[in-house]
Amino acid sequence: MSTTRITTVKTAATSYDLTTLDVVKAELDIANNESDTFLGRYLSWASAALSVECDRVFAAETVEDKIWPARALSPIASGVEVLQLSRFPVISVASLTDDGTVLTEGTDFVVDVMCGQVRRLDSGGRLVGWGSAPKVVEYEAGYEDIPGDLQDAVTRMVRNRFRSKGRD
Repeated sequence: MSTTRITTVKTAATSYDLTTLDVVKAELDIANNESDTFLGRYLSWASAALSVECDRVFAAETVEDKIWPARALSPIASGVEVLQLSRFPVISVASLTDDGTVLTEGTDFVVDVMCGQVRRLDSGGRLVGWGSAPKVVEYEAGYEDIPGDLQDAVTRMVRNRFRSKGRD
């Protein structure tokens, strides 16, 4: 059985472009604004294509994940060891509730910010599994500064598209 998760964007990113028009224009040695319309459109399309290919949103956003861990077939064991958030890297966790109970980061759970995984702690600070009750996590995740490799990939996509414009 699999875990069910519904993600709701609470505060959307101001832009989903993975680089800037200035970076693209510098790569193409373009100093004027004549091609800005085409380049801006290509930049947005390339950024969207890379996000779809990687199956994730890279820009920082505030989101809420409602998570229903899978129930095990055994009455002894149920739930999951790790809650996988839909977005990462995690910038901050605003709140996490487990079956309506508010949990405290560092006391009740820890977050692996780079991979977006949340682990439950017992009262002694030891790792334990999550029960099968519903969880709600509100957090900010994504990149405030897009990594250079992503910027480079999108810039190359735009450059290639722009240079092939008008070819048969």
